Amino acid sequence: EVPWWVTGLIILREVGITVWRFVELGRGNVVPASSGGKLKTVVQAVAISVALAPLPVLLGEWMAWVNAVLIAAALVLTVWSGLLYVRDAIRLAREGRAGRA
Repeated sequence: EVPWWVTGLIILREVGITVWRFVELGRGNVVPASSGGKLKTVVQAVAISVALAPLPVLLGEWMAWVNAVLIAAALVLTVWSGLLYVRDAIRLAREGRAGRA
């Protein structure tokens, strides 16, 4: 029910941010979860729960539309919060170079 490319983008973001956090941890920097990342997690959990529940059977086909909207919201928040983390990574890299200069 979820297109492969949506799943792929979500997995890519999750793995990418996790790897980046481990790299920064190795450098002594702790990267906390952002509020955007937390919101993304909540929306993803709700979207996945709705996708897995047999709601269209119980409540009608309109639930398929609700599920599509939730998945789309999760995708948008995933990309948005991922871009914010990329911005933060660039800032950390610049601060690191400035600190060594």
